Amino acid sequence: MEQHEALTMTLDSLRAELQRAQLWSTTRPALSAFHSTIPFFTDTMPFEQWIQFVLIERLDEMLRVAAPLPALSGVAAMAEVVWAQKLTERHYIVELLKDLDELLGS
Repeated sequence: MEQHEALTMTLDSLRAELQRAQLWSTTRPALSAFHSTIPFFTDTMPFEQWIQFVLIERLDEMLRVAAPLPALSGVAAMAEVVWAQKLTERHYIVELLKDLDELLGS
């Protein structure tokens, strides 16, 4: 399977799992939240919002316009740190993020 097709499927699964876990937001963060200079915008939004409104949206756009994709990700490691107390209930999301990291590294 082609990298772009696999990424699209993984992003779709990630969206669905965030919704199933009730971590999908119907309200976009304030514009100011996107001006963070800290990795994963940890100072301006919850990690699950960063996944939804930054990671997924940026990767969707990159795939749409056939832009070069990032070569490294590390999102799964961040999820394991941020959600350390909730890894059991968010295991599938972390696994999808690992898949995403692997796809971006290939």
